[in-house]
Amino acid sequence: MDLCVAPELQPLGFPGGPFPEQVEGSFYPNAKFFEHLRGSPEIHHLLESSAYLRQAAVDPSTLLSYMISEYEEMFDSTVTTCFLLTLLPNVTTLGLPPHFDLCSREDLPSAVIPHNIPSLVNLISDKANNSSNESTSLSKLQTILPSAAWGTAHFSELRYLPPLLRIQSVREFYAGNCRSLQFEDNRRFGSVNNLRVDGLGLGLEVVELAGAIITSEELHSLLSGMPRLRSLKLSHGPGYQVAGGDSIAWDASIYMACIQDAVGDRLEELSFSVVNGLATNENGIISMKGFTKLKFLELEVLQLLTYPCGLAPTTEELVGKWNFGRSIPRLCDLLPATIETLSLFTDSRKSNLIVSVSS
Repeated sequence: MDLCVAPELQPLGFPGGPFPEQVEGSFYPNAKFFEHLRGSPEIHHLLESSAYLRQAAVDPSTLLSYMISEYEEMFDSTVTTCFLLTLLPNVTTLGLPPHFDLCSREDLPSAVIPHNIPSLVNLISDKANNSSNESTSLSKLQTILPSAAWGTAHFSELRYLPPLLRIQSVREFYAGNCRSLQFEDNRRFGSVNNLRVDGLGLGLEVVELAGAIITSEELHSLLSGMPRLRSLKLSHGPGYQVAGGDSIAWDASIYMACIQDAVGDRLEELSFSVVNGLATNENGIISMKGFTKLKFLELEVLQLLTYPCGLAPTTEELVGKWNFGRSIPRLCDLLPATIETLSLFTDSRKSNLIVSVSS
């Protein structure tokens, strides 16, 4: 971290120590480091002097205790991340850690959970939006980057991001392997509903959701509050099983109609696909005439087709069954007249599909 970003951290001894001594074969902090944290007057002063913690009614001692408990058991701490977000006045680009989930840890029974963490996160965005003081944390934030993680154990939880997306200086939002609000967790800090959503996305111009598990209704709700949005990249993450064994159905026609209705009057660039093309498609795209300013379109060819559950797109003998005899719309009938650049793509495993479409 560049210490000019957070001058409050300079008294703690960074750089030059004290840093945690490395356990052999590991980069995780050891017991000596945790002992230093518990007894450090500088750290206690940093927490106790925080106007953010006072205003959000977060007890500094409770916060420190939970920080250490998380690190000792999980080698990661969401509450530490939340506090660090109060110390970043000059940051313009932010990437949150993969485990930023605001969930309490079931394996920390002795730790007292700081229930006011949602209030703290809300306060950060409120101050960033309403302060004329250049030293206000995240008041210069412009870009939110995805977490550097992949796989079902490392979802980026969209339900925890509204406070950051409320910051009106933010212009670009990128999320990878992300899932939506419907995937609830009963181990939350208080209620996730305490995270404010008013003004969400007001400043956003560019949004990319890669490998997204999100319903069409949630996508419509998310995009509708983005009056400045000009570029959207959506790739659906297929096949994720939710509790009860159900999965989110993918219907390209419904999702495209949802995007058109929400931002069709302002979107200039759109990329639309399914991760690895593995999901079934209940209905191919029917029309994109609802876009009035769209100039650039990147489209996975599979999204023009209808194919049932269980039919593998790479199986040549099943190509004739795709679309169930329905005609694939001609591009001139499908696309708006505003299109200047069109990119159609698939991967090498689906070269047979290109032949089918072109024929």
